[in-house]
Amino acid sequence: MVAQSTQINMRIPETQRALIDRAAESMGITRTQFIIDAARERAEDRLAEQAIIELSPEAFDALKAMLDGPVTVPEGLRDLFARYPKWDALR
Repeated sequence: MVAQSTQINMRIPETQRALIDRAAESMGITRTQFIIDAARERAEDRLAEQAIIELSPEAFDALKAMLDGPVTVPEGLRDLFARYPKWDALR
C-alpha cells in the first residue's frame, strides 16, 4: 500500500538550506528526502523519550531492589577493562 503524500512549505535561511543541500548531496539523496528522514528520526526519538513503562507492583519492587542493591561487575568485564588495546604499544 502506497502512503498518500502531502505538501509542506517552509521558509529557511539560505545558509541553512545550503547546509542541508551539502549534507543531502553527500548522502546521494534529495533535499526533500534528507529533511523527511531527519524530521522522522527526530520525531521517533522524541516519542521514544516519552514512552511510559508500566510494571506490576511486584515487578517494580524487584526492579527497585536490583537498582538499590550492590553493584556487581562480572569477572570477565573486570578483566576486559584491565587490558590495554593492542595498538597502545606505548604502555
